[in-house]
Amino acid sequence: MTDKDLKETLETYRKQIQAKDKKIKDIKKQLIVYQKEAGDLRIKRDQLNAQVKEMSTQAKVFRESRDQLNAKAAELRKKRKDLLDEIKNLGGNIKESKTKRDELNKKAKGSDDQLERLFERNLNTLVLKDIPLTKEIQLYEQVCEVMGRMGSAKEASQLHKAVVSSFQNIQGLNGKLDAISKELHEVADEANLNHQSALDLYTKADAVRKEADGIHKQLIERYEVMNPYREQINALLGEIDVIRQEMAPFQDESDKLRTDRENERKMMTAQEVKEKLAQKKRVSLDDFRILLEQEGMPLGDEKQEKDAESKKSESPAEEKSE
Repeated sequence: MTDKDLKETLETYRKQIQAKDKKIKDIKKQLIVYQKEAGDLRIKRDQLNAQVKEMSTQAKVFRESRDQLNAKAAELRKKRKDLLDEIKNLGGNIKESKTKRDELNKKAKGSDDQLERLFERNLNTLVLKDIPLTKEIQLYEQVCEVMGRMGSAKEASQLHKAVVSSFQNIQGLNGKLDAISKELHEVADEANLNHQSALDLYTKADAVRKEADGIHKQLIERYEVMNPYREQINALLGEIDVIRQEMAPFQDESDKLRTDRENERKMMTAQEVKEKLAQKKRVSLDDFRILLEQEGMPLGDEKQEKDAESKKSESPAEEKSE
């Protein structure tokens, strides 16, 4: 294949690659639009999900506070129940004591003090005064009766004191009961408030989550629209790879021809330089380098040469300053 044929063949391949590159760029322009839309949707979805997470965290705090308050309310209800049971027991004891006291008072037919005075008066009469036997027997029976009544009166008096003490205990327990009931009411109200706050947040979170799910659905739809574009790009890139593979042997051959031409040019240049040097004519540094390369003695990079020349030009100035 001639050099011209190679150039035409390579140019045909390059044009095919350029055409496909252009198609890829055009597809990418449209793809960028969808990618931006998808990016905006993803940011909005993530922001909404972050709001849901924050609201759920806040709701959890309210729920935990509610549970703690409900536990405290349960303790207060137990205390209140215990107090009510104690008050009920005391009330039952009072009722029994009052019934028994009233029965004893009926038997005593007088107070403890009244009976004691009657007992002392009758006993003094019986012991100190001279009275007829009949009267003495009658008075003795009265003393014995009063003694029995006095026992009933003392027992009734003790029961009455117990009743009064129980009433006082009930009054103290009622005070505690009122305080517990008040605290229970406050705790229950606060627990209900926390419960309602948690419910409100969960309701809002559900609404925001629903919105986020809708945006996520839109995002998936964008991805589904973008996928065919990506597939087209991948297909075109694959076609370009195939073209490059087909093009490679021709490119290698073209590179070999170019290298051969360059080597031939350098050989000719080296020969010309030899002839000039033989004739003691001036030659350029580039041509001299080519000669050295052909002889297997590279001159070195251009920078090193320039540095050497620079140092040479500086030396006379330094000697002059000295």
